[in-house]
Amino acid sequence: MLLSTKHTVTGDALIIQSGFIKFNDVPIAAITRISRTQTLPSTPAMSLTERIEVFSISMTAS
Repeated sequence: MLLSTKHTVTGDALIIQSGFIKFNDVPIAAITRISRTQTLPSTPAMSLTERIEVFSISMTAS
């Protein structure tokens, strides 16, 4: 499939890529919740039923 969405977990980050678009890596330590969703704008996925939403805290220093 040409426009698939791929989630990859590395040692310290979740990497999300949808088609040719790569989104910001999410540090594993920042993830607070992962849930299934059917809300279209919440996630970069081609599917209408197999979607996940990743909630995280900001890891930037102030």
